[in-house]
Amino acid sequence: MPYHVAGVIAAVAFLFTVAGEIFQLRKVLRRRRDYLRQVPGAGRPTAILSLNQIVSVFLATYAFFLYAVSLRPVNHYLAWPRLMAALMAVVLLHQLYLDRRSRATALAFAAPCWPCSPRPSSSCPVPGAPRGCSPPSSWS
Repeated sequence: MPYHVAGVIAAVAFLFTVAGEIFQLRKVLRRRRDYLRQVPGAGRPTAILSLNQIVSVFLATYAFFLYAVSLRPVNHYLAWPRLMAALMAVVLLHQLYLDRRSRATALAFAAPCWPCSPRPSSSCPVPGAPRGCSPPSSWS
């Protein structure tokens, strides 16, 4: 019983992180609307965000998500709030890329999406694998 109480408290507390990311996204979208309408004093939509901070948030939340789903049994109190936060970080990275269009933002946005790439290399025998992969040595 104490395990479940602690898990619920931890999950609810972590949802404040997700709420903070949603607040940032709403603020960026509001600033984008004002910027496109050429409202006086409206700066760049993502001027309030730090690329390093958003990448760090993504890496931390995604790492905890992977840890939570690798446990047996899966720790649902850790996994799903971290997945929501990681996905929100990817959405924020996309907004950064749309606004800044720099090489750094392109790399930061593409890196989380790379494992989901549906285009395997023609030389790789692993279906759905990213370019430049090699099969495990145990497959020989």
